[in-house]
Amino acid sequence: MNLFLKCPVCEGDIDMKERYCGMCGFDSVTIVDPLPENDDDNDNSLKNKAACKNITKTLLVIMLMVLLQLSAGGIYWWVKEPATIAQCTENQSTNEADNSFNTVNNIPDLTKAEAYIPNPGISARFYQRYPYGEAGVIERVSANILVNQDIVSEVDLIEHNGEFYGYAYHFLTQSDGVYIIADQKPEDIIPLLKNNLRPGLKWEYHDGARITKWTVMEIGKTVDLGFITLHNCLLVLEDCNEADYKKIIYYAPGIGRVMEKSSPEGEWIMIMTALSSINPDQAAKTIKSWSVNYEQI
Repeated sequence: MNLFLKCPVCEGDIDMKERYCGMCGFDSVTIVDPLPENDDDNDNSLKNKAACKNITKTLLVIMLMVLLQLSAGGIYWWVKEPATIAQCTENQSTNEADNSFNTVNNIPDLTKAEAYIPNPGISARFYQRYPYGEAGVIERVSANILVNQDIVSEVDLIEHNGEFYGYAYHFLTQSDGVYIIADQKPEDIIPLLKNNLRPGLKWEYHDGARITKWTVMEIGKTVDLGFITLHNCLLVLEDCNEADYKKIIYYAPGIGRVMEKSSPEGEWIMIMTALSSINPDQAAKTIKSWSVNYEQI
């Protein structure tokens, strides 16, 4: 069964892998409820449309999460009146963290891309803003699950109604920088960061008509997240020709992405709210459970 978004303008189907309606160009980010279509029994799908409405919103949030990570900048989430961090963190405690996490093992040169990928054994919590004022919690874990390769892996865990959904990624270190591979699409190898990092450095990635460009804005920046202050952070501007606007990605040495903001508005889209250590064996087991293709990487 394939999942489609139903275009509210022309009633055409929008494939979940695409952002815009192929018939009228409508932006699918503004759609709340996708309609599942059964190719074998379309009439039965229409009859069950009312029952599906209770789960389609959840499916959309999950699929948008996947698309954001897989499309190298093709999907941006934004809301004009987002919830505040205080609203999101109500009744949820976060452990105090110190700057011992903000270190890079055996990588003294912060101009190298591998300095900004997560060290194995990190557990972090993030808040992600979704359209229409909603916000979700992401739990991220990193580990070495490919011990014979120079690869660090991580998984994003999303909890909804007591159930977890996980999406795994692998960071491949090469001579010219670090590439990211989504476990769901191991055939796509996307340049995450390039070596010789410095303000003004540029690189890009072409995926058909979609072109994503990155520019280093700043290096060595101190970032205060409220519960922790991170030093020597890297700021990268991401610009996709299919997106409405640009975004700024904040990387911390030894931790990876810690925040994303819209540009030029500067409102946060994703932000780290807690940081701790996790048992390496437990971390590896968690990532492997969501990485069905990791042995193919």
